[in-house]
Formats: sequence, C-alpha cells, structure tokens
Amino acid sequence: MTPAAQNKLNEAIERTLRDAGLTSPPIRLRDVLEHLNLYQEFYDLSNPSFLDKTKHKLQVGGHKLVQIIKKVSLQAVLFFDENRIAIDESLPELKREWPGFHETGHKICPGHSEIFGFGDTAQTLNANYQEKLEAEANFVGAGVMFCGKHFTKEAYDTEPCWKTIDDLARRYGRTKTITLRRYTEFGPDCLMAGIIGTPYWKHDGPHAPGSCRHFVRSAIFANQFSNLNEQQTFETINYHLPPRTGKFQELPLNLEDDNGIQHEFVAEAFFNTYDLLILLKHSKKCNPNGCVIIP
Repeated sequence: MTPAAQNKLNEAIERTLRDAGLTSPPIRLRDVLEHLNLYQEFYDLSNPSFLDKTKHKLQVGGHKLVQIIKKVSLQAVLFFDENRIAIDESLPELKREWPGFHETGHKICPGHSEIFGFGDTAQTLNANYQEKLEAEANFVGAGVMFCGKHFTKEAYDTEPCWKTIDDLARRYGRTKTITLRRYTEFGPDCLMAGIIGTPYWKHDGPHAPGSCRHFVRSAIFANQFSNLNEQQTFETINYHLPPRTGKFQELPLNLEDDNGIQHEFVAEAFFNTYDLLILLKHSKKCNPNGCVIIP
C-alpha cells in the first residue's frame, strides 16, 4: 500500500477507536463488535446447514463456497447485510480473535461495504484487487487490535529483545506470535526481522516441519536485505536449536546485505509448542578480515 493509502486507513482506525471510547490497551474484540453493531457466532464447516445457508452468497476467486470448501481453510466470514461475523469454531481459543479483527477491518475500511455489502453472487472480483482488499482489512484489523498509534508510540523506544515482546504481548492481551509481527513492523526503526515457522522436530502439525511461513522485516531491514533467502535463514537458525519448548540461548548469525557487506545479527528464539518464533536483531558490521558464524 502507498503511504497515502496507509494514512487514510490509519485515520479510519483512530476514528473507530475514538468513537468507541477505546483509548488504551487491551482492545477486546467484543467491544469493537458492539460499537460496530456486529454479531459474532461460531460455525462448523462440516455442518451442512451452514453451507446451505451461505453457499449462495459467498464466492472466492469466482467459485462458489460449496465448490472450494474442501480446498480453502476459511477462518471467518463477514455478512455485511446481516451485520454478522461467523468464526470457525475449530480454531484454538487464542487464535479466534484475529479472524474476527480481520473481518471488522472489512467493516471499517472505506469502500468495502459497497463492494461486499449486498452478497452479490454475480460479482467476481479481480484476484489482484481482492488481494488488495484483504491486505487493507489486515492492516486495519491489526491496527485496531493494537490500539492504533498507541502501540507504535510505546514500542518505538524499546530495546529489541524477547523480554520486550513478552511484556507487550501481556500488556496488549495478544499472543506472542502476533505481537512479534506487529513489533517488527511498528517498533524501533532498526535492522530487525520477525520469523515465524515450524521447527524441524514438529511433525504433528498442519505445516511441514522446517518450513518458514512468515518473514516480517522492519522498513530499514527490507531496504538493505531485500535479496535475503528467507527459508535458508530460518533453517540456519532452526537446525542449531535443540527440540524443546520455551526460550533458547541467543545465537549469532552472519548475513550479507544487498551491497555484499557482512553483518552480525543475534537470533532470539522461542517455541510455544505451535510455532517457532525468532526475533532477529542487528549487532554490528563484521570485520572484513573475519566474521562471526554459528559454531
């Protein structure tokens, strides 16, 4: 999104929070829903009655919901005309809030109600345009979840470390996973990245062992390390960690920027039994005559 588009969405976020009287964390989904006159319910995709009720309304990529239900993992659905959000009841308790905030993002985003509001099954959105709308809903949903500018002001002057992530997660009532992502993008203006993946030793989850699923970069990191191999970076850290739960000892990591200059980073990792979370923070430029590497 362009800076102008982000500014417009930020105005919508701040206006919603102000009008709802939500000026400090934690922001609860039920309070946002009440302000927006939205009703929340949980659904079971295996329930035929839900599909019968919704399949004539919903389309994804031009295909009716009933045609793709076995291929797409829907976590939540917003029915504009009914002021209702249906959330997948199979989601763990801690993961139910984000889909709700994402759908409220559609409700708040300027222009989305005109596009989705009438459940027109004849309307098929261009795939790129639909992706843009989803990105806007993500931006607004996350902004409301983290109390808009309040999080940015509070996180900006903090020291990038796992303790900071942990403290902010408790203060804002969010999971460590989503707090790591938010902090990386809206925290201090420094070289850092947040990595979320599945460790090599976890074989009983929905994702492939050793897979890097999210690599979130700060603005300055994205600018200087645009050619970084995300999967390889994740694997380098992952395979030097023992299979256990909790926080790991810090690991030094050597990375090369877009100009071929070597930098030393420090990786702080935490495994919450679901995801391997890594905060990658800059330490120093390496000596041209020798660089620090993981033993």
